[in-house]
Amino acid sequence: MYAKWMMSAWLLAGLCCQNVVVGQMMSPSEEHKILKNDVGEWDCEMKIWMAGPDAEPMVTKGSEVNKMFSDFWLISEFKASFGGQPFEGRAILGYDPAKKKYIGTWLDTMNPYMSRMEGDYDASSKTLTMMMNGTGPDGKPTRGKNVTVTKDEGKTRVFTMYNAMPGSEEMVKSMEITYKKK
Repeated sequence: MYAKWMMSAWLLAGLCCQNVVVGQMMSPSEEHKILKNDVGEWDCEMKIWMAGPDAEPMVTKGSEVNKMFSDFWLISEFKASFGGQPFEGRAILGYDPAKKKYIGTWLDTMNPYMSRMEGDYDASSKTLTMMMNGTGPDGKPTRGKNVTVTKDEGKTRVFTMYNAMPGSEEMVKSMEITYKKK
């Protein structure tokens, strides 16, 4: 019993000290503070191009709830339906001060694999561009680009997803989501 308690205490101490630099807790950077702009509840309309960018998109509605986990991480819970089937996704976004890049993960109910994202924010256009690498439901590697533009003083966001064509560097638009803050 004592050994389990000591192991738990050391683990907790290690986790708590992970963010300590010279005896002080790390403070969120300006880049971390940008993530707070997305906190809240959002309604969204999605356009999905299943048969290619020249075809008519499938249109559906969804919602997203975003919360901060400490001052460093934005946790997103996304819900929608595709063709009458429920769909949920989760994202975790943060900023890596060593890499000077925004980083994140994405997982959802349609795929047993997690995707990783890394990218940059352009303050002048209020645009976050993230390159995504993952594995598709078929087990093959996938690559994509996600571009989020904030508009209307933070009341609207437009997210556009591009997927790499197999065997090519070409990125094709596959989804667009317009978020409106509740």
